[in-house]
Amino acid sequence: MLVLGTADSELGTVIWHTSDHAAMWETSQLWYIRPDLVDINRLPRDLSTRLESVFGNDPRTYASRDLGRKAFHVITEELVHGASNLLKEHEHT
Repeated sequence: MLVLGTADSELGTVIWHTSDHAAMWETSQLWYIRPDLVDINRLPRDLSTRLESVFGNDPRTYASRDLGRKAFHVITEELVHGASNLLKEHEHT
């Protein structure tokens, strides 16, 4: 079995993607993939209100479906490229 081991922090660096939790990147990607699960308007509108369990850039300010689309496609391309390289290396062993 071939396995491509990576972490989300290693992907999407060309668009400055970083690992976060319930913040700009995760919210944006989920908003693109499953918009029915994201209702940004349910978050407090007062930006001085700290969001519990959110680690990264505030999704109220920075998250968007467009950013999620961009991240999804960049990361998917990188994973496809990594898997293709892994298969090519395996063919030569």
